[in-house]
Amino acid sequence: MRDKSCLSYVRRHISNLVDGQIFTTRDCLKYGTRQNVDNALYKCVKDGLIIRIVPGVFTRRSSNFEFPSYLEIARIKACAFGKKLLDHGADLAAKLRLPTIANQDPVFYVNGSSSKFQYRGVTIFLTKASNKRMRLRDDNVGQALRALWHAGKDVVTNRLIDKAVTFITFRANKEKVILNKAWLPSWLADHFQVNHYIGPYKT
Repeated sequence: MRDKSCLSYVRRHISNLVDGQIFTTRDCLKYGTRQNVDNALYKCVKDGLIIRIVPGVFTRRSSNFEFPSYLEIARIKACAFGKKLLDHGADLAAKLRLPTIANQDPVFYVNGSSSKFQYRGVTIFLTKASNKRMRLRDDNVGQALRALWHAGKDVVTNRLIDKAVTFITFRANKEKVILNKAWLPSWLADHFQVNHYIGPYKT
């Protein structure tokens, strides 16, 4: 596709967005080659139609645009490359007041290669995590287990686990912990014992 046609399609794409709506370079790759799309987006930034938030992420210019949080922009970047993003274990452990230190910079787990980028003067890190760690859901149970996992074998005790999982009072939540045992390292999984049968059930 010619450069002029690509620019026309990209401009039309932008015109169909609402003010402040965020989009990525990958959303526009259907309109032409990567070089032509990059050139079109560069011209749109230069002409004041859009704002470049971070490399590959843009928004339609708006007078009342509010910049996304570190988590939101990290999730957008990860999603653009087909990655899943989760809160880092160090931050979750600190949130639960476990004996660990939170990250000084924004750091998140991803199920892909590690990377970093600058956002408003701050470096955001996307750190590759193991497939098992990424299998833990991003709910209260999954976050508590990731926090304990990060704290480490030498720190985690039954007392510390009781402190981290005080919210696990309902049977459904307890079952979530047991079902997640398959993804935990053995030193952590062995702290959680089954006290009732959990499926599959015969019908």
